[in-house]
Amino acid sequence: MRIDILDPFLLSRAQGQLEKLSRPGDVHHLLVTIAGIFSEAEDAEISLMDFLELVLSKYGVSRPVPIDDDAGRRVLFAAMCWLTSTLTPSKDISPNALCISILPKQSGFRRQHRMDDASRPVAKFLRGFGNILPSADLRVAQGQQSELLHASVLNFYSLSTVGKVNIQWVDTLSAHLEFHSLSRTLMLYRFPTMCALHCLGDEELHCANRLLRSYYPTCSNSTVVLTALRREILLSYRSLFGQSYRSRQLFNVGERKRAHGSGHYDPVLSIFCGESHRKSLKALPSELWPESCRDSVSQGTC
Repeated sequence: MRIDILDPFLLSRAQGQLEKLSRPGDVHHLLVTIAGIFSEAEDAEISLMDFLELVLSKYGVSRPVPIDDDAGRRVLFAAMCWLTSTLTPSKDISPNALCISILPKQSGFRRQHRMDDASRPVAKFLRGFGNILPSADLRVAQGQQSELLHASVLNFYSLSTVGKVNIQWVDTLSAHLEFHSLSRTLMLYRFPTMCALHCLGDEELHCANRLLRSYYPTCSNSTVVLTALRREILLSYRSLFGQSYRSRQLFNVGERKRAHGSGHYDPVLSIFCGESHRKSLKALPSELWPESCRDSVSQGTC
């Protein structure tokens, strides 16, 4: 798929055919174009259908989008999922519906939305699938001192040897640190670069921030919450692996290969999970970490 034939692609290609008909560079170009258009859009409450018209008009297509253009909506829906890392679009096409893939161990999600709902604002439409992000007002439960686990022992080596916990590397932020007790499976997001780019980018213009801003409607500054969430995710890699020699060994020997998934591996994961406090980690910008632990990271105690 070349960008100069975007119109026929959107109007005739279903999302499930994307891999067969496109080269990786072309898909990347499309995603960058879509992110740029959304970042420049004046109305943050834009709907999927309105956004489709904006994308087409970018390439000189002025005719109205057909109301039954399911293929175009599927492509844009997939792009929104990938750009925000909140959901995984399904390759299984259901008539008059937009579908997501749900991991067997995940709960709290709807597998599909009616195609007619694409007229709602994109952020509200995405939220209709379920818990796409952690709750902003989540509180740690209070307990007796003997009931509390200290961060110093919550590393992957202790979890795997004592608790027999295994890891499943996932593509969505919503599943990060979700634990399935029956199978003793801890899910971890496998693309830390996405979190790092969000933390270092222009918060006000970033596509994902604009898409997800209304997810926390009661927060005075939801952008700050979203950035804090990504910083906590980056810190969790250090807590689970980076501070423990044996945990780093387990990552480098086994988990690194498992994190490859379908062949797409984020090399930054090796820095966060597989290295001690070396030069490459020290060189990372301090903005990647929560403010409360930046001194600890710089001193090598985190």
